Amino acid sequence: MIVFLIIVIFLFLIVIGALSYLVYNMYRKNEIYETYIESFAATIENILAELKAIDSKGSFQADDEVGFFFSALKRLLQKLSDFRTLRR
Repeated sequence: MIVFLIIVIFLFLIVIGALSYLVYNMYRKNEIYETYIESFAATIENILAELKAIDSKGSFQADDEVGFFFSALKRLLQKLSDFRTLRR
């Protein structure tokens, strides 16, 4: 009976140890991904600010070919920014 109890306790400790390691590993990965997403979001915001500063006079939007590309790029960055906002 004592041997059975020792085996059960030993198995329980192994399971608890494995689960603890899994939780710690997932937490560490989550922190890494969270840092990456925050960095990516800051990059998007910086790019949007730079685009607004570059086209403060509206000269890029006035040109047909460059204006089309510039508008498409701004829309794409705005969608990325909106996606980031929705994820929070």
